[in-house]
Amino acid sequence: MGVLDNKKLVKKAAEAIGEKRGENTVVYDVRELTSFTDFILMTTVKSSVQIEAVIKDLKKNIKRRPDHVEGEKTSGWVLVDYGGVIINVFLPDCRNFYNLERIWGEAKKIKCT
Repeated sequence: MGVLDNKKLVKKAAEAIGEKRGENTVVYDVRELTSFTDFILMTTVKSSVQIEAVIKDLKKNIKRRPDHVEGEKTSGWVLVDYGGVIINVFLPDCRNFYNLERIWGEAKKIKCT
């Protein structure tokens, strides 16, 4: 999948997450910082039920199986890997604890919604 397609995928993901009430959703363009992906999306939801809803909605809206899914809804953090797009869905405490924004803070933030 090319960069243009990954941009479309991350935009669809951001829209799907917005529909499920994701908060503080941020998309980083990391192409200049790493070779393993093009975009990293992070969002926060309020409950494990919302994590499950976001994952279900991603599957419905993206219409492509992820390459890998890591984590359980009860763990507070689920990572969905589409190759060129990595989506992180956090509960607030997990997002604060891992603070991935400090790692990707140099990356350009892009607007998807």
